[in-house]
Amino acid sequence: AGKGFAVVADEVRNLATKSDEAAKATKELIESSIASVAEGSEAVALVTEALEQTSQSAGQVTAQMDIVVEAVENQTTSITQVTEGVDQISSVVQTNSATAEESAAASQELSAQPQAAGGPVYSGQRLSPVAAERDCGRGASRPWGGRPFLPAGLFPNAGDPAIL
Repeated sequence: AGKGFAVVADEVRNLATKSDEAAKATKELIESSIASVAEGSEAVALVTEALEQTSQSAGQVTAQMDIVVEAVENQTTSITQVTEGVDQISSVVQTNSATAEESAAASQELSAQPQAAGGPVYSGQRLSPVAAERDCGRGASRPWGGRPFLPAGLFPNAGDPAIL
């Protein structure tokens, strides 16, 4: 029976050694798993921080894009206003051009009228009483009543006796 006990004791010792080795291997696996979980947690923390920074950057980019959009809208409004101003100026220039052409035609027509009537042509200078007497002669026979030809609508001082 001693031999059987020795065999059982030897088997128990072998099982104990194997259990001890298995326990050590399990402990190493657990420690390795714990280290891996810790590394994974650090990686998750880094990823979370990177995502937060990305989110903040995206928020800043959105805010800057809003500023750019507002600036572009303001520039568009300004360009529209400038375009409208240029259109108005163009319209005024065209109107002034047409008015100048009409004035030139009216001026030529008015210049031709006194010459056709045989009277003096007003040169744009004021006539003194002496010059009027010399150039036109008072009381001379003129179809416009004996006075120098000064259309009242074109010359504001046309009726002023000091000029005539």
